[in-house]
Amino acid sequence: MPLSATEWSHIAGTLAARGLRCTLRRRAIIEAILSTQGYFDAETLHGLARKVDTQVSRATVYRTLLVLCELGWLHQTDFGDGHYHYRRHDAAQPPSVEIFVVECGGVFEQAAPFLTWYGQTVSNRLGLELIGARLQLFTRCRHPQRGGKCAECPHAAKTVARLSPKNLLRPSSNSMPPINLQSP
Repeated sequence: MPLSATEWSHIAGTLAARGLRCTLRRRAIIEAILSTQGYFDAETLHGLARKVDTQVSRATVYRTLLVLCELGWLHQTDFGDGHYHYRRHDAAQPPSVEIFVVECGGVFEQAAPFLTWYGQTVSNRLGLELIGARLQLFTRCRHPQRGGKCAECPHAAKTVARLSPKNLLRPSSNSMPPINLQSP
């Protein structure tokens, strides 16, 4: 989706305020991001951006992703498969839980408005300031699979992304010790 002159002017102004040049390559990357739905990785973004501008390099994609995450425009997630995944971030939306299905690589989100309250409560009790909250759940499908797919599962229709199940994080059975949230 091409950026309007007003949208690009706003983005360019924000980047320039951080001392960053607003190149045609960076614009192609941002247009590619705006064309995505759900999660994407740097390689996918590189391919999409090259459809807009064949001169976009991987290095420019990685640098731009870093900047857009720092600006809060993108959300970076590690599902334990060896690289980061990104999605557009809308600060007006309540926080969500990222739910990852280990066997098939399915990812979906569930609104979690309690997360802000919980983060504020814990931070306040510890004398800290909350600057962000994130919750990820790693799950296993209860339904039989066919070829690594969960096509017949109830969660399949709600999936916002499908990641490769190779080399996925396999959470250990060891649980973390509980944190004492009592005020000192």
